[in-house]
Amino acid sequence: MNTKTEKEDLTDVEDVVMFIDQFVRNKQKSIQRISLVLSQKTGLLNEDGDDLFTHDFTPLYDMMGGAVDGQKIFEDMLHVVFRTTTLADEPRLHMEHLRQTDEIALKVGDDGRQFGVISIGDAPKLMKLCEERKVVVSSDPISNHSLFANINRSGSDVNVLIGSRKFTEGWNSWRVSTIGLINFAKGEGSQAIQMFGRGVRLKGYQGLLKRSHALSSSVHAPQVKHINKLETLTLFGVKANYMAEFKKFLEMEGAPSNDKVTEVNLPVVSRYETVKKKRLRVIRVRSDKNFKRVPEENIAVLDYQYLYDELQEYKNEKAYFNLSIQKDSLEKILGDREWYEFIIPRQHLEIDSMQKLQNMNEFCLMALKAYVEKYYKFEKERWEDQYLEYAELEEDDNNFIKDNCYHMSLIKELEARLAPSSGDKRIVLNSFIMSATKAAQLKQWWHMQPADYEAMNVYTLDDSRCVEKMLEKLEIQVAT
Repeated sequence: MNTKTEKEDLTDVEDVVMFIDQFVRNKQKSIQRISLVLSQKTGLLNEDGDDLFTHDFTPLYDMMGGAVDGQKIFEDMLHVVFRTTTLADEPRLHMEHLRQTDEIALKVGDDGRQFGVISIGDAPKLMKLCEERKVVVSSDPISNHSLFANINRSGSDVNVLIGSRKFTEGWNSWRVSTIGLINFAKGEGSQAIQMFGRGVRLKGYQGLLKRSHALSSSVHAPQVKHINKLETLTLFGVKANYMAEFKKFLEMEGAPSNDKVTEVNLPVVSRYETVKKKRLRVIRVRSDKNFKRVPEENIAVLDYQYLYDELQEYKNEKAYFNLSIQKDSLEKILGDREWYEFIIPRQHLEIDSMQKLQNMNEFCLMALKAYVEKYYKFEKERWEDQYLEYAELEEDDNNFIKDNCYHMSLIKELEARLAPSSGDKRIVLNSFIMSATKAAQLKQWWHMQPADYEAMNVYTLDDSRCVEKMLEKLEIQVAT
């Protein structure tokens, strides 16, 4: 969280504490609200009129066999999130001021473990405010064990971290999965980006700093169902004006920004059993050759400066371990204007302040990252060319498509997303299929007349007027 003044800091943190206290104490009301969320009947609608949490809990339904009980979820949250096994009808939140570290530990009930920590400037004042609102408070003048300092250790019980301006710089954690912002203004965007960066970073399988879908085919990671949900950073804001600006930033970068998606599972039938006796051949790199397998002594050790340091981190995230980056070559690469250009207002390139200098570093870093990726791909393909061979087609070959889950945005949803940028003009999107299958065959297979499948924008190329029909339909839609 990030707020404007110390008084507002306390008020916001106090609200969070009271929310947790009411959630664990008002058991029946919390169970009822959990059930509404899971049944998609919250009354909170997105811009398309659908429940705000549509499809968000699909993995939960899958794990529990399709029937999700609000009470079981509540009890599981008490155990997993709030570190308690209490059976009380109205469990209470307890706040304990650790005076030696000036932290506030959170736990549920007398016997619960410390599930959360509050790190804020005026801890005693917050304790007093919460006590006035009937939260159970206590003080520990002896313990010098810092919950915040040990949050990254494997044995840490802390699941919830609350504070103000504490987590934007000078702190890193692999454990961040959800970030909530309160009273975050547009002017605090740079701090927000820093905070988001801490959540986006992922240790990944075997410390490769990658999400499962981005792992190289040479990495044999176990297939875990719904792992993409665990590897996704969740952001939400309360009175946080910057969230709208951040969404625009994500859209400009081509990243997903919580748009509604439709998940479609496409079952695939493998034909390997049909063709394996034919001993078909495919071209691939010999199994004993690996582009990334190089002697360690060949990797150059260079001095660190900002661009070099960031490129080294990027290189490791991409697992380009056999790529050596020379610091002295960066200036020469950026000096070659043939391969890149900055599409930004000219005034942003005029360095008249330290902030603009830092911005220029970021612009150059983005360009260099693109250069590294293209260079590595080029060299990898050139190296592999000498080791291509004919090999017998096998069942796990990439030529066979495996069952997968595809995220699809419907055309009308895309229209709605683009509409705000069109001004007084109307945006109409359509998709058409021009099929090489003859009309007679479609009629036989689909049991449909041409007028029926043409109504679904499907046309056959044996119809001499297929293109004209498509254009006529477009003209009618634009006219209406």
